Amino acid sequence: MVTRVSRGKLFPVAAPVPLALLPARVWSKEQRERTRRGYRAGDMDEKWDVFIEDRVAFLYRSWTGNGIFEAAFSPAGGGWRISAAVAGAERMRKVSAEFSRLFGVMR
Repeated sequence: MVTRVSRGKLFPVAAPVPLALLPARVWSKEQRERTRRGYRAGDMDEKWDVFIEDRVAFLYRSWTGNGIFEAAFSPAGGGWRISAAVAGAERMRKVSAEFSRLFGVMR
């Protein structure tokens, strides 16, 4: 299980910007439980480390420890949906709102 403590030195999302477009996707209870285990990149080619605290998913760059995205989940339709999300301002300058919405449908 990946946690903030197991990940080591991390830096919060710099200049967080709320994402205006949130995915409509609903994660099932089973998907939510699997997601709660987190993910740690296996090598430098993988970009993301992910962990969840309470109802918030944190996505960090695996090799820098820089926070890039945070997504808060709320119960919805028998599962869980992203109810709020932020991304670092630097990240938002590089992608469109439509692209940022894909954040919620990537697996």
